[in-house]
Amino acid sequence: DRVSSPYFVLLDLVARYNILNKDDMALGVFVKVDNITNLKYYHVNAGSVEGFALTPQDPLRVLSGINFSF
Repeated sequence: DRVSSPYFVLLDLVARYNILNKDDMALGVFVKVDNITNLKYYHVNAGSVEGFALTPQDPLRVLSGINFSF
């Protein structure tokens, strides 16, 4: 028996903006959005003995931050 999952397409976004970029220091902000459409998708869980045929994956996730270097 071959186990498979339905096909899916994910849409991710990464953006970065450099506010300051000098020789001795840099400052920037970023945002990363995974699974923008909040698609419910599953991977095959063939290595588990619990009996789950498909394993749910991460929903919409947003990560943002500031980068500072000197």
